[in-house]
Amino acid sequence: MMGNLLSFLDNMRLQTRISLLVGFGLVAVLGLLTFLSLRVVQETTDDILHERLVLAGVVASYVDTILDDNRRHLAALPSLASFDPHESDLSQERQAMVGTYAQIGSYTEGLMLLDTQGKIILSVPSDNLPVGTDLSSETGFQEILTASEPSISNAFRFRLTGKPTLAMALPVKNGSGKVVSILCILIYLDSSLFTDVLDPSSRFSHTGHADIVDSKGKVVASTARHELLMVPDHPAFYRQMLSERKAQVKITSGSDNTDQPNSMHVMAYVPLKSAPWGLGLGATEQETFAPVRRVQLQSGILGLLSVLVALAMGWFSTKKVVRPVETLITASERMASGDLGTPVKVEGGDEVGRLAAAFDEMRLKLQAAYHALTVEKSQYQGIFLSMADPVFTTDASSQITSLNPAAERMIGLSAAEAVGLPCSDILKSRDGAGVRSCQASCPLLPGADWREASSISTEVVCGRQGNNVVEAARAPIYDDEGALVGVVHVLRDISAQEELSEMKEQFISNVSHELRSPLGFVKGYVTTLLRKDAQWGEKMRRNFLREILRASDRLEHLVNELLDLSRVRALTFNIECQPVQLRPVVHAAVKWVKVQPSQHKFVVSLPRKLPRVLANAERTEQVLRNLLENAVKYSPDGGRIGITGLVEDGMVIISVSDEGIGVPVERLENIFERFHRVDSSLAAKIGGVGIGLSICRSIVEAQGGRIWVASTYGEGSTFHFSVPVHEEARRSSTS
Repeated sequence: MMGNLLSFLDNMRLQTRISLLVGFGLVAVLGLLTFLSLRVVQETTDDILHERLVLAGVVASYVDTILDDNRRHLAALPSLASFDPHESDLSQERQAMVGTYAQIGSYTEGLMLLDTQGKIILSVPSDNLPVGTDLSSETGFQEILTASEPSISNAFRFRLTGKPTLAMALPVKNGSGKVVSILCILIYLDSSLFTDVLDPSSRFSHTGHADIVDSKGKVVASTARHELLMVPDHPAFYRQMLSERKAQVKITSGSDNTDQPNSMHVMAYVPLKSAPWGLGLGATEQETFAPVRRVQLQSGILGLLSVLVALAMGWFSTKKVVRPVETLITASERMASGDLGTPVKVEGGDEVGRLAAAFDEMRLKLQAAYHALTVEKSQYQGIFLSMADPVFTTDASSQITSLNPAAERMIGLSAAEAVGLPCSDILKSRDGAGVRSCQASCPLLPGADWREASSISTEVVCGRQGNNVVEAARAPIYDDEGALVGVVHVLRDISAQEELSEMKEQFISNVSHELRSPLGFVKGYVTTLLRKDAQWGEKMRRNFLREILRASDRLEHLVNELLDLSRVRALTFNIECQPVQLRPVVHAAVKWVKVQPSQHKFVVSLPRKLPRVLANAERTEQVLRNLLENAVKYSPDGGRIGITGLVEDGMVIISVSDEGIGVPVERLENIFERFHRVDSSLAAKIGGVGIGLSICRSIVEAQGGRIWVASTYGEGSTFHFSVPVHEEARRSSTS
């Protein structure tokens, strides 16, 4: 849980995080202040309640004092006289009563001596209490007439005066303990005895009131005079308090008798010790706890203002701290996106200012390093892209990460298509026996020896246009910790060399064959002529010599071609050109080829007016001979061989067509290369060493023309070559 909270805080914006932490701190401080405020409020509340309870206790104690004082004076009377109503002379009793009344008159409304039947025997003063009045039917006197001990009646309305009254009685006993009379003090409840006591207790608040309630739940005394002998304002409260008989403070609801019946009142109750009554003192909760409410309100307002001020100051301070940090974040984001030219501007010499200065210094260093890196990268990129040899790189998982245009051309895939492919899909390594070993000898395999991996190896690249034989050299790419992260592969296409080597071998084989055949003829015929056991006629001898001459011509032709090839290679192949009529050259070449037996039909179709050309007649005839011989060779089933010519754009174009096997489309570009044969399957059947067309191209180009071929495989070929028209002939034709 704590880890999740810390992770959540770490992902917040700095300003929000600081504000939140400040807020948490303020909440903690506010919580502490609130706790202290609640303690203060509770203590204040307890003080108020204790004050109410003490005040109620003081009033109750004063009432107890008054009642006890009256009871004590009343108890002292039997010691002054007998107070026996059966005696004839009660003057002593009257005198004692008058003296006692004089002492307690301020607390009582009258002093009476009753017989046991409730009839008044003596009274002081006697105006409102006539002697002989029977009080036995009075509710209050019924209680005290039957009591054998000193007692106080509950409140009642006295019939003689019509006033709310209570009676304090003392049974007078004779020597044998029999009750002979009752001394009684009357206290009018609306007299100042109680009102003067209760009034000060009600002045502590506007809604303050005090009541003395007897054991039957009637008001004995009250600050509200009209409530005497009535049910008090809080009857349930007084019933509970009278039953529990202990001092306490409670909050109770008001009754219909109060001005605010729905309000709550705080009541302090103290039981009287001298009577089974209780004194209740209280006021509305709102007024009682008004000081507490003021403290709460003031504390709340002060706390709220403190929090607002603290939040404002925290926000302002946080903003002052975060704004430079945000500036640094923006600057770092710009730097991350490549903008190293904008300075980092943060004023001040504090930690953030020094950090900004360090950032700006780092920016300048990064800018310089980036510039140097860009120049270096441009150099390497230029080298990488301009290399004629294919180059590509792979990562640690042997997947291609980049390749240069030469590599794209070799494999027939663009960089976008090749990146991400496994290296083994392109390189097909093989061992000396031709067995694929790419997966077994990959330099990225664990434990591979880079000394061996960096050596040059011969491999096969599988491209869309075929396979290329390459020499592969590799170099490791390490990160700053020295771990291998990739490999640079540099390839050198040796397909041409391989093919050339193969063609050289084939050439040597063909030359050997071509030389062996005429030499065999020469040797055979010479051996035959030199035999002593045979005599040859002149005609036979001439035929033998003719075959020997033809074989010698073939040898001479082959040797001349080899010499021409060496001159071309040595760049010493020179041709002297002069005005030449092509028609005789064409017929001479056709006549030379016709000498050899064949099933072909030669058709010559030249324009009637064929201009002179600037060429070498002998070399041009050599070109025609080679083309005609190839036409004969590569159309073994015979057919028509046509020789045509036309004049176009200052050039005379001679074409030689056949109906032979033709040339495949993919071989058309290579057919004029040295040692190249159209179809290796026919090489064993058809003579030649593969240098004729190469020499033809050299001759034609040396004369200022060009040579090309158009062919449909399986239907035949047409070879064209051009010779420039002589300048004089061109002028005469235009004039």
